[in-house]
Amino acid sequence: MRLEKSKIALAIKLLCESSGIRQTSRIVGIHQDTVLKILKISGTIAGQFMEQKARDLKCEVVAADEVHSYVYRRDVWLKESGSGRGTHFTFFAVDQKSKFIISTHTNDRSGSAAETFLKTLKGRVAGQFQLNTDAWTGYCGRAGSTNVIKRVFEKGIHHASEQKTFYKIGHFTSKKLANTIRKARIGNPDLDKASTSVVERTNLNLRHFVRRFTRCTLSFSKKLINHRLAVDLFVWYSNFARKHLTIKTTPALALNIPVAIMNTADLWNIGVSNN
Repeated sequence: MRLEKSKIALAIKLLCESSGIRQTSRIVGIHQDTVLKILKISGTIAGQFMEQKARDLKCEVVAADEVHSYVYRRDVWLKESGSGRGTHFTFFAVDQKSKFIISTHTNDRSGSAAETFLKTLKGRVAGQFQLNTDAWTGYCGRAGSTNVIKRVFEKGIHHASEQKTFYKIGHFTSKKLANTIRKARIGNPDLDKASTSVVERTNLNLRHFVRRFTRCTLSFSKKLINHRLAVDLFVWYSNFARKHLTIKTTPALALNIPVAIMNTADLWNIGVSNN
């Protein structure tokens, strides 16, 4: 690209820190199409870098959840469903101790999408571990049927579910936790560690740091490919560049992945060196 590296690094930084395409364009002083091109290149590099580094991970407890979002427009305004538009869910798997985002997958909320997501998770974590999810039937299955987690992992996993019940006081107040039910689904999971709070906090970070996931706005993605690339960029930034306030370092270093703390300029240099 015929653009100063400092402007490219600033644009990536802004995209990772909750700025939208137009806001980034105004601050950096470049065209919106240029910002989108930077997002596409950076997201692609980030996804490839994650593929290289997220291998043979040593995890004891992993939590999985999904984040709801829209692509192009809300379902009620769609003339026809499909073709990468409308409601989408982004699956996340997070190591409970290091806060490392192991794998993601954006698609509809179906058993086949969950299976694709879980196969990626299985390929990146070495050995047996405990998987915590909510009680969604896509994970736990229905009575008399084999659930998708058992189909992917067979007996090589300990699976526990945590189902939370909330009640709402008023329209503009947060929901209050009323009850929590934890169940052992596969193997012998430790129910004291069967929490999904870590991955739910990661979902909150996604909504906070990626503008297109902000609720009740017009900032949602217009194309599915840009939506997925934005997720890849967020995962790279969370795992390798941003220090976690709890563990005081990056999740990658906390999980003993030999990668120094990176910045946005380092991400672009990875792409240049690979070419």
